[in-house]
Amino acid sequence: MIPLIKNVNSLLANHFPDRTHQIILYPIPGFMKPIWNTISLLLDKKARSQFYVLAGANSLTAKVPKELQNFVSISIIPEDMRQFHAGLP
Repeated sequence: MIPLIKNVNSLLANHFPDRTHQIILYPIPGFMKPIWNTISLLLDKKARSQFYVLAGANSLTAKVPKELQNFVSISIIPEDMRQFHAGLP
């Protein structure tokens, strides 16, 4: 599996450079962060720097982590869901 991930990473980097600015993985259960830290070592440094992993609950009524406001504005959240994202600017 590791050789496959490395080959896909190389293929994407060579054929689709700079197509992604940032990728936010949210909500991720807290126990997945160490797993992600290990998996991310298989990515090249530039690709790895584009990922942001934020732990949180996956229910609609769960509070949004404050770190999410660094990436997302309340203006892009559908109006009927804004009540659950009050912490965003």
